[in-house]
Amino acid sequence: MTDHARIHRLAEAVRCFLTPGDAYREQLCAETEAMSADTMAAGLDASLANWDETGIAALCSEEALYMQDGVKPELAAVVLGGVLPPSHIQAIAYPYLLGAEVIVKHSSADPLFPNLLANALGDGVTVMGRLGFGGVLSRADAVVAVGDDDSILAIQREVAVATPFLGFGHRTAIDLVCGSILARSPSVAAEVAKDISLFDQLGCLSPREVLVIGTPEDAAILAQGIAEHMEDLLPRRILNISIEAAIRGTREVARAMGRVVLGPEDLQWGITVEEEGQWTGTPGGRQVIVRSLSKLGHIPDALAPIQGHLSAVGVAGGDLDPATQRSLIRLGASRIVPVGTLQAAPPTWPHDGRRPLASLCRWCGLG
Repeated sequence: MTDHARIHRLAEAVRCFLTPGDAYREQLCAETEAMSADTMAAGLDASLANWDETGIAALCSEEALYMQDGVKPELAAVVLGGVLPPSHIQAIAYPYLLGAEVIVKHSSADPLFPNLLANALGDGVTVMGRLGFGGVLSRADAVVAVGDDDSILAIQREVAVATPFLGFGHRTAIDLVCGSILARSPSVAAEVAKDISLFDQLGCLSPREVLVIGTPEDAAILAQGIAEHMEDLLPRRILNISIEAAIRGTREVARAMGRVVLGPEDLQWGITVEEEGQWTGTPGGRQVIVRSLSKLGHIPDALAPIQGHLSAVGVAGGDLDPATQRSLIRLGASRIVPVGTLQAAPPTWPHDGRRPLASLCRWCGLG
């Protein structure tokens, strides 16, 4: 199959999940256990719009500059964790676009989507569970893994040191609102609420904290604006008992400490307002902290607890100054984009700061 044919086939497969009424999209939305059908549909629409033929071709064109004389993999193993279609598409697409035979071990939490995607592609991708996957890692000449950090490290221990390996572990995102005027803007509040609610906050591009460069009053006003949009959301699925208990526990602690806490008693969503201090995050489930910082220069200290785990930053306030950009990149950010677009990562995204196709190739010095 030619490079162009692979690009076209992948774009057509992704389009199935964007097209209302398509059998693949309808089955995914109806049968997913991680979230409601409407939440899945909204997440697909927001996250996959850039995965068309033009966007995928741009990835291949950009990566070609870094792959000159590189040897592409012939057999790639992909180990999936989590339940979000965008991360699974990325993990499968990278070796697929290089022409490799792709063998996928589906997540125990989601065998559905990888199988649907493989069927939509037609051939080139085989999906299986734990049974049957034994030995694939040792035979593969490239490996992609998605999961929590412990899972990634465990998989990497089964792979030869010289084998190209892309591991995408635990990450989180933030929204950054710069200034009093923007903190008090209804449109900014709406975009932040969108970032928080898409995919029920399950992915690495979902913010668990919103940093407001301004006063505590600015943060409180933004929190109220976000709450007005969260109230309009359809109910989320109940998470496992430990997460729901953690949500209730953190809310009760915040109230005991005198924090402003917004949200219904059924825990469908929640907002806690904090002043200065360091990132603590939330257990998820549409729960977020809105934290005021008096200066941009306080960001590195505020985010120190997630050093190396920051995935992306949504910004309200235009382009950040170079020093702030560099500090965010050193913290791990590989996407700095306008608020409301965190989930819309294009194929060209250097996921976790790496070249997604070139990183799976090998080079050899000759002569």
